[in-house]
Amino acid sequence: MRKCRLWSAASRDRVYRGEIHHPRWRLQSAEAEFARNSMAEANGLTLPMQKALLHFARRQDMVAWAPQRIA
Repeated sequence: MRKCRLWSAASRDRVYRGEIHHPRWRLQSAEAEFARNSMAEANGLTLPMQKALLHFARRQDMVAWAPQRIA
């Protein structure tokens, strides 16, 4: 099991940290076709016209503890 942290910000002055444990992700190759990718465009970026490099991981169990607010 890996011990990791999950971070979240509700606002500038409210930041939370949670402990999570899970096995290493077993990444596998993936393929997809996109009719349009507007994420980069919305940020003023132009993506090269090439096939995307994609990976995915199958579902796995994990353990998480309640997030705690960071002072």
